[in-house]
Order: sequence, then C-alpha cells, then structure tokens
Amino acid sequence: MQYSLLNRFIGSLAGSLSGQDDQLRVLSELGTELGDRLIAADKLPEKDGQQLYQKYQDRLKFPLGSSHLLLATLPLQLRYYDDRPQLQAQLDTLEKTWQQSRLSLEDVLVWSYGLSLALEEKLQPQILPRQILEAFPTLHTPLLESLEKLANLLPNSPPLRQILAHFPGDPNIAILAAFSCFIASPEDAKLSLGRAKHCPLEPHLVMALSGVISGAYNSIIGLPLSWRVSQENLGVMSSVEKQAQSLLARWCGVYGVPSHPLLSHQGLGKFGLIQRRESLRIISQKET
Repeated sequence: MQYSLLNRFIGSLAGSLSGQDDQLRVLSELGTELGDRLIAADKLPEKDGQQLYQKYQDRLKFPLGSSHLLLATLPLQLRYYDDRPQLQAQLDTLEKTWQQSRLSLEDVLVWSYGLSLALEEKLQPQILPRQILEAFPTLHTPLLESLEKLANLLPNSPPLRQILAHFPGDPNIAILAAFSCFIASPEDAKLSLGRAKHCPLEPHLVMALSGVISGAYNSIIGLPLSWRVSQENLGVMSSVEKQAQSLLARWCGVYGVPSHPLLSHQGLGKFGLIQRRESLRIISQKET
C-alpha cells in the first residue's frame, strides 16, 4: 500500500477545494454539512437531505448539474466507496429530496467508481475511461457515451483544447476535462491542477474535480506543498482532516465516532490490500 486510506480520504476532500470561487465554496459547505450528518447517523436520513436542500437552495445561483453533484456528494462517495448498492440507496434518497434527475445521480455513480479505483490502488490512468466503462456494461448514459469517445482519443495524447473540441456543448465537459487533466500527468498533481486552471471551459470546476481524483490517487502527500501550506494557514486543513478521519472511522464500523480518538495515518486499508513484505521477516509474518 503506497499511501494510507486516510491520507487518500484527506487528499480527495482537500483536493476538492482547489480553484474555489464563491459558488464552489457554497457547494463545499453543502458537502461538508452533508458529511457531518452522514457521520452522525452513518447514513443520510431523508429529512436531513430535505433540510440541506432547503438551506442551500437560495445560495446556489445555478441548478445543480452532474459536475456539481460530484462535489456536493463527495463524503457519500468516500464513505461508501466499496459499497455501490449502499451508495446507490443514498443517492436514491437525494433524488427525492434534492429534486435531481436519475441521469445526474447515475453520473455520480460512474464518477465515484473512478474514485474508488484510486482509493483501492487499482486505477490505471491511461485506461481509466475503459475501466469505468467495463464496470457499467448495461448502463447507457450520455456521460458513459462521452467516456467511450474520450477513451478512443487518449492513445494519441492530444492536448486538452483538442480533446474539448470533440465535445461541443457536452453538459459533462467539466468531468471529461478533469479526467483528461489527471490522466495527462497522474503522479504530478501540481501539473494536473495547473492544466485544469487554464482550461478554457469552467476552469474552477475542472480544478476542483481534478483535485478530487488527484488527491485520492496521490493522497494529501502528493498535493502541491505550497497550496497545502496556504490551506493550513487559512485553518481549512484541520476541519478536512477531522471529517476524513470520522468518515474512515464510520467505514471501519467504529461507533461513537465524535468521541473516538483520531485514527492513525498508518497501516489501515481495505481487507486484502495490505500485503506481506517478502523482504521483511518478523515473527508475525512467518508461515504457520
């Protein structure tokens, strides 16, 4: 395991703050409160979803599209990253309370699968669109159709502007651009975010989405140091770390999360992910 699961949770939540403008800041606040309510009950009750929607509806100056939902529901995606049916059930609740289309929530499922690949260290950047497509063989949505097109473009390594030219008017252009920025330099989050910053379409949103996937893939350790320091100086990182720790605790089945001591950053991952090191022989690793 290259990075702890906790550091990947922190990286994804912190990465979503990249390139924030006023409207994305509102989305971030919505996602944070959604995460807090999820942690408190280990699910999002329907009444809580309704209250959240009513609270933030007037502050959002645009209708929530698929790209915005990816950011607003990020805590849900992290908590249930390895449990698609449970994530689907939670999204079904939001379909009623947030008045969202089935199509938009299916887009969240599609995106969240890519996120789960990063968290499980199964993501292969150059074939990421193919990995996602193979996971949804019976689902047909505009986003999956666009990912099929993107998968055919990537082998030629075209520049971002050239990629975007193939998707005129695509409502999911920010998602496609974010994937493209990440895939072009998967292990260099600074370069990915820099490319997203200069995206000719919705750069703030593309930066935030690129930050989510880059943060999950490279963990908080791989995000640009200068940016991390600036967020720490603003007092943002402490709340991000606290929510990531609590989400991970819920994922682990810990009860009484608010009073539970902070989890260690080391040596915690999904069952079967942490493997023996053949070069290291200690008593606990000897064959019985």
